[in-house]
Amino acid sequence: MFERPRPPKPPRPEKSIREKPPKPVPSRPERPVLSRPERPAKPERPVLSKPERPPKLERPVSVKPERPVLTKPEKPLPLSRPSVAPPEVPFASIAEAATWMREVALSDGGLAQSQAVATMRNRAGEGFLRQGKVGGQVIGLRLLREFASITPDVVYLFHEKRWRERKVGDAPGRIQYGS
Repeated sequence: MFERPRPPKPPRPEKSIREKPPKPVPSRPERPVLSRPERPAKPERPVLSKPERPPKLERPVSVKPERPVLTKPEKPLPLSRPSVAPPEVPFASIAEAATWMREVALSDGGLAQSQAVATMRNRAGEGFLRQGKVGGQVIGLRLLREFASITPDVVYLFHEKRWRERKVGDAPGRIQYGS
């Protein structure tokens, strides 16, 4: 409630300015300086040479049979297929590109998305492609719609990123998420 007044503190006694005498440092007994016995000189180490390696064994020289000199035949041999692929003809329309995609997708291996994009870029330019979410080029929507309309028997494998012919065990729908 009410505080009692405190009595005033007594004044502190003043410290004396007088300095104290320094404490005496105990003196050490002086040690006699002993001379160390001289160490014997280190013997010189002999310079060691590297150990000699045994000589390498010489490998026997293989004797190669002489190659027969081939001469060009006068007439070229008939080839079952041309050695150089024919130049790719550009796609004239989206329907033509979708038909090509269907032919490749129904073949044994199917059609990989990267293969389709590369072919469209080479044969049709940028016209049938669009920019994907990540930034790469993907098949354009008009081409995909046309491809879907002519291929009811083709499914897209999501994890493999390729189209192939529908099999008996496939789930209903165009996109297969399982393996």
